[in-house]
Amino acid sequence: DGAYSFAFIDGKGRIVIGRDPLGIRPLWYANNNNIFAAASEDTPLNILGFKREEMKEVEPGSLVIVDGSGNIKESNYTKNNGNASCMFENVYFSGASSRGPKGMPIDLFRYILGEELAFSDPLKEKFESGKLNREDFVVVPVPNTARNAAVGYAETLELKLREGLEKIESDIPRLFILPEGERVIQMKLKYEVLPNSINGLNVV
Repeated sequence: DGAYSFAFIDGKGRIVIGRDPLGIRPLWYANNNNIFAAASEDTPLNILGFKREEMKEVEPGSLVIVDGSGNIKESNYTKNNGNASCMFENVYFSGASSRGPKGMPIDLFRYILGEELAFSDPLKEKFESGKLNREDFVVVPVPNTARNAAVGYAETLELKLREGLEKIESDIPRLFILPEGERVIQMKLKYEVLPNSINGLNVV
């Protein structure tokens, strides 16, 4: 059990890759009868020059074995317990140009999440009833993974979308895993506010 994917070369010189039974972690491979490659996303495979039809997502609970002659065999090493892909992979870890669940582009997936968030936001009713003025609000995405969701949210609610944060330090670790006090300090080092984009506005 658990969330994992793996790759190794066995004693016979075969390449073996596999994915956890629930498909929590993504895993892709590609083959063009000359080169075999595997990655957690399909974007690196595209960068290597593989065509879309040469790429395939490994099914949950499956092994892919490549022998010394380049023959590829895919089989189940355990029962496929369905698909429980990690939401965090789709909203944060994966690159926007990658494909996510059932082949859906990650950028589209995040855009739709932004739309759904807008539809469920209490602000929607207040804008429509005239209690709030859309011109008093601006949507600011946190670089970089929030951009697609922010576009979906802003377009659905007909709000301004502006770049109000600039990433100034990329070597700082992921902020969400830091203790609260340290998170605030590191956040100020990682991002800089662009005041001209947000002055006098309510920021979403």
